[in-house]
Amino acid sequence: MKVAKMKKMLISMFTLACASGNAYAVPITEVGDAGDLMGTAQVLGAGATSVSGSAGTGDVDLFSFGWSGGAFSATVSATGDSQLFLFDGSGLGILADDDSGSGVNAFISTVLVTGDYFLGIDGYNNEPTSASGNIFNNGCCGTELPTGPGAADPLSSWTGGGSAGTYTISFNAATSAVAGSVPEPASLALLGLGLAGLALSRRRNPVKA
Repeated sequence: MKVAKMKKMLISMFTLACASGNAYAVPITEVGDAGDLMGTAQVLGAGATSVSGSAGTGDVDLFSFGWSGGAFSATVSATGDSQLFLFDGSGLGILADDDSGSGVNAFISTVLVTGDYFLGIDGYNNEPTSASGNIFNNGCCGTELPTGPGAADPLSSWTGGGSAGTYTISFNAATSAVAGSVPEPASLALLGLGLAGLALSRRRNPVKA
């Protein structure tokens, strides 16, 4: 009976670990140099409430995250003139911002449906483009919708320069797991400890036939 109860508890723990993703890694730090396109973006995973990093001249850091639906906002505190760009899960532009935050910091606020998204940060005058041209119209300053000639196509490259410097992006709520993501190492370690405990319990309390 004890072994059966422990099995049930471990299943619950593993389910929670899978759902929580990298909840143990809050706040998040950029790993190496986050990529600038969808295939190389750093995955924030579940539980992230902020991400910190550095984007020098011409550098773009792109982060992927899941959102459970509702109001979403991202606030930047950076040493440079930061810009933020929000894309949907397929890389289509949603919003861009320059200088809506304090000083020359970027700030984005909108309502998102449940799904996967990408958030990019760079310095002023470094713009996202698709196969058809600029996704946004390079407006300054404030929040901008994707009305450029490349707005109908997904992100494929960036053009320009500028530096965001050292930055921290803070979210109004924790992100959720990205579809198809796997549990973070901390979650897997938790499962391993639980399985080890189950094995020890079996040795101490053999199950009767």
